[in-house]
Amino acid sequence: MKYIHCVQQAIDYIEDHLYEPLELQQIADRAFMSVPHLYRAFYSLTGHPIKEYIRKRRISMSAMHLRHSDKLVWNIAFDCGFDSYQAFTKMFKKVAGMTPGAYRNADLYYTFEALNLFADVSYVGEKELFDRYPDVSVIRFPPLQTAVYRHRASSPEGIEEEAYRIVFAKLEQAGWPMERIRLFGSNVELASWELPYGYDIMIPLPDTGACAASDDFHVATFPGGLYAVGKSAETSGPQIVAAWDRLLSEWLPRSAFELGDHSYVEEFLTYQGRITRLKLYLPVKRKPEPAAALETVTIDPFAVVACRAYGPEARKQADHELTSWLMRTGMTGTTELRLFMSYSYGVEPEDGYWYELSVSIPENVHNSVWVSESFAKAALHPDRACCACVDGISLDAPLRFHTLGGGLYACLTAGAYGLMTGLLDKMHRWLYANETYALDENRQWFAEYVAGDGDDLERSTSVRCYIPIIEQ
Repeated sequence: MKYIHCVQQAIDYIEDHLYEPLELQQIADRAFMSVPHLYRAFYSLTGHPIKEYIRKRRISMSAMHLRHSDKLVWNIAFDCGFDSYQAFTKMFKKVAGMTPGAYRNADLYYTFEALNLFADVSYVGEKELFDRYPDVSVIRFPPLQTAVYRHRASSPEGIEEEAYRIVFAKLEQAGWPMERIRLFGSNVELASWELPYGYDIMIPLPDTGACAASDDFHVATFPGGLYAVGKSAETSGPQIVAAWDRLLSEWLPRSAFELGDHSYVEEFLTYQGRITRLKLYLPVKRKPEPAAALETVTIDPFAVVACRAYGPEARKQADHELTSWLMRTGMTGTTELRLFMSYSYGVEPEDGYWYELSVSIPENVHNSVWVSESFAKAALHPDRACCACVDGISLDAPLRFHTLGGGLYACLTAGAYGLMTGLLDKMHRWLYANETYALDENRQWFAEYVAGDGDDLERSTSVRCYIPIIEQ
């Protein structure tokens, strides 16, 4: 199965069991993946560690109940899958920025909606644009088979709300599961003197293609397309117009997009039949941009001295241990050293997060019989730590001999920016959408730091990321 289908099945399973205890193994089984592979694929395709995604979805649902119902806070906590009131309050404050009680009376909304990977995020804006408009994303909306109800009116004022009320009543009467349904709307031009204004309400149909509530509906395919997505926190006409204007006249000119030729769309966000907000879909098309220089390469296996540390301080600890060893061996000034980095991409600290730094020792350094034999053993037994010494210096834990390379890799080069999360996200998205290659779970990904020619090493150093792949 394609990775995107597997992860979407995991998302759908989470959504169906959101208020129940969720075990990662159960989710992985539903996605036909191992748990480590689910960690990587889920994080790469959604941008969220899987446990964080579940927490945010539960907090989002609880926020909706807090804002639109009179339920007691502890009842909402247990209804939304939290084990205790204290755990719920702590997590709500961490995610939403305030306590549940304060949120109930605050003039703001917290929302985190279920993801649909077939409307995958296809653009991440520049940092300045994202900082200014963090609530705006760009998605590719997939084609949808829909049931359509066309509402006609003599005036455009209030046409959206009126169309929604009519459709909601019809679907509710027909027994549709209104708590899970999604309703989209779009303005249409009508060749009518008496009722010149039209508004289509579109309801995505299940795979069966069954039609909706009555003969007032017809089946049509919504073609989809690329959209910039924002929200209107209010449902009054002026507020909706202002939200559209923000997207069209403020966000769009600053972005790498221009207005597309497809339809403007609105999605109704509701609670127990009432419209609480609107999600706005602005049609856009991408301006041309150069393709990423991603390539596939074959790398022979090579041995390294590696330091792997675990937990929140893993990065700091690995750097300290490896640097100390290099200083003890007198190799800190060796220009032939190659430096590599790897970590448990997509894994949260409490789930066994690790970070690893390693160096390959140049030939002119490990010229003794012992070192040659040790590196040969490392190539044969990459997971076995070798306790010995170089020039009389002990190779102590957590240092070990390790093997990198040994097969086919996807490779991409970029500037050396922290943990390279954005680059890894980009490479994994390419891989998970690729029908020729699949991720090789038996080999470790790694990044190699390559020093530049300039005096400013921080700016001139680049990184080559290598993700192990196999042909399908």
